[in-house]
Amino acid sequence: MKFYEDQGLTDKVLEFVDKYIALKPDDIDARLIKVDALKETNRIDDAIAELDNISKMRPADPQYIVAIAEMYFIEKNNLRRAMTGVQKARGVNANYGPANLMIANIIVEVIDNAMERKGISAPDYDDKLVGEIAVSYFVDASKDPNTKSEADTRENFYRENYTRTDADKFMKKGVERPENTPEYDWIWRYKK
Repeated sequence: MKFYEDQGLTDKVLEFVDKYIALKPDDIDARLIKVDALKETNRIDDAIAELDNISKMRPADPQYIVAIAEMYFIEKNNLRRAMTGVQKARGVNANYGPANLMIANIIVEVIDNAMERKGISAPDYDDKLVGEIAVSYFVDASKDPNTKSEADTRENFYRENYTRTDADKFMKKGVERPENTPEYDWIWRYKK
């Protein structure tokens, strides 16, 4: 099978891995090879289904749930579905760094999309309120040694550029929820 992978013959890889899985259905590594081959052939929905099978086999391991959410985020640009999935992973282990990092990254993507729609390059007050939510998840992700470095870097950047200043708080005294950006209505429920 390795030979076919190295040659880029993903259809052959899928053929062999399916036969192997039929003999050893509990082999997670073989299933992950299948996921990679499915992604390679742009069969994203099938790859997600296979990852879902794996996550059912290992329900206490959030990495497979995060992998599903990542596919919705990166491959399908479905931020809501990605957030639902990654929240499920966080439900399995609230301290799992990759889940917290992905939540923060999804929130950042929502902010970027909202700013683009508004035609602005610097975050406004609404963006900063939501940026503070992202920062809180970067903080959580930094507690996991596997995601600490990336989380710390992103936390510092977003804390410096995407959170309210004292002047912001003074000018918008009492405003603690985004008022002018409807894209944030669904994301606000993830505020801790």
